[in-house]
Order: sequence, then C-alpha cells, then structure tokens
Amino acid sequence: MAKAELMDAVKDEDGAFIRGADGEPVMTTRYAPYSLRHFFASVLIANNTDLKTIQTYMGHEDAAMTLNVYGHLIRSKRAEEEAAPIGIVSQFLSRNGGNFVPNSDQHIDGQ
Repeated sequence: MAKAELMDAVKDEDGAFIRGADGEPVMTTRYAPYSLRHFFASVLIANNTDLKTIQTYMGHEDAAMTLNVYGHLIRSKRAEEEAAPIGIVSQFLSRNGGNFVPNSDQHIDGQ
C-alpha cells in the first residue's frame, strides 16, 4: 500500500489545504490505531469467533462491554446468516439451480 493511501491532506474550515513551511500540504494518518482495532474485532465477528474470545482479545472487562461496542456488528452478522438458506434446503437449491419444482417427468413415488 502506498504512503498516499494511508495519509490524508488536512483542510481548513473553507476546504483549502493547510500547507507547511515547505509549501507542501500538511498530512495526517488516515487510520488511527482505534480504527485498526475495530477492524480486527469486525473480522473476528465475521469469522464467527465466540463473544468470550473477542472480549479477551479486546481487553474488555466483561462481555457486556464487548456487546455495547460491537453489538451492531454481531446483530448484522446474525441477520445476514438468518437470511441465507441453510442445511438441506441450501444443498437442494445449489444442485437444482434454485428450482423447487421437480421436472414434470419426475414422480414422487418413483413411477
């Protein structure tokens, strides 16, 4: 990743770039350590890591704090999983191109 992708030029209230003594724009980091920490936690949640493990990695005193900070990510992950077809239905759909209706030449009793 290039340095430019990790940095942003600082602007004043009017949207003009603030320039240093050398005439170059003053730069600031795009991602703070907290951003990387939040990203790490979101990856753990996306990979279905259990709450207690996430709590430990994040250094939270209790699971309630973890839920308060990352609960929105956990809820959206759960909603995503609930919306996806599961189990045998998913397997059936993947083999039949999403078609629930059997071919007209197929009979339930095997005739």
